[in-house]
Amino acid sequence: MIKFLTPILLFFSILLVLSCNPDCESYGVLNAEIDTNVKEVGSEVLIKTQPIDFLADRKIYMQRTINGQTENVLLDSRFETDFGVVTTLKTDMTGDFQLFTEDPDCGGLIPISELSVREHSFFVNHPIFMTPAPPLLIIPSPIITTPAHIFNAWFSPNNPEYCIWFQPDSIDVPGPNGDTIRQESIQLVPGDVTTPPSPGNGSSLEFSAGCNGSQEDDLFHNNPVTGIIDKFNNVIQIQIDRTSKGLGIEAFRGEFIGFSKLPGGYNRSAPCGGDEEQKTFMLLTSQNTGRQLIMYRNE
Repeated sequence: MIKFLTPILLFFSILLVLSCNPDCESYGVLNAEIDTNVKEVGSEVLIKTQPIDFLADRKIYMQRTINGQTENVLLDSRFETDFGVVTTLKTDMTGDFQLFTEDPDCGGLIPISELSVREHSFFVNHPIFMTPAPPLLIIPSPIITTPAHIFNAWFSPNNPEYCIWFQPDSIDVPGPNGDTIRQESIQLVPGDVTTPPSPGNGSSLEFSAGCNGSQEDDLFHNNPVTGIIDKFNNVIQIQIDRTSKGLGIEAFRGEFIGFSKLPGGYNRSAPCGGDEEQKTFMLLTSQNTGRQLIMYRNE
């Protein structure tokens, strides 16, 4: 009888210990999201939770299976106040994975999100991922001096071929001496493929710079752009219409940022491999894919 009761007493003792642990709260599903579920090897992932600091002091793991054995790989991570945890993927792990975080109260791991990791070649001129993404995530600064003018070609420092010509509409405003002054509106002149980029009378278009002579082969060439760029309130909302290429419309939201917020060792090459100082940057985030896009004004 005693031998029979021992396992039962042990079982209820464990339950009693767990029930008496006020810090143990099991999380079957974590309220978390990542910036995008498809990432390049070695890139960074932004993990946001509610509350925002839930993962501030927790380790992040990526689970993989080798020869039938499951392995939890610890990832480097850092906490960015008001944004979430930024974790860096390994350069030698591709495939479909699950992100986890540790459960220090109850033990074990808490699932965060599924993640697909691909080589760089997967994203080159891909119909969905055609805009060039920075290698590392950019955390924007809350205070930045906005540019005096918007109109002109804005290039990607990650791909000198990629360009957007922003052509703001013009409005009349009262001048200091009772006269009228023409200035840029926050509204962009809608893109028109029959109205090429030109100061004063052009339209807003996504296009290829033609550095390699293959403009027409690029899916991002000659696509209409619409939206607003409000430099006074530092708000950018644009849409790129690629339906003529058999694709959809990609929406972006963003803001102006300073060069100091870009990662160390950032590519600062000018259009077509030239060399020039870049002063004005904008950070755009795709509402379709979650990928970031950096653009700078061709002064």
